[in-house]
Amino acid sequence: VLYLQPQKDFFCKFIENIEMTARIKLDTN
Repeated sequence: VLYLQPQKDFFCKFIENIEMTARIKLDTN
């Protein structure tokens, strides 16, 4: 399962990016 770890980290960062972008868009509106 070790080879899945980098993908998991990337996915978590990807989700965090989307959440941050969504928050910024909400704040701008």
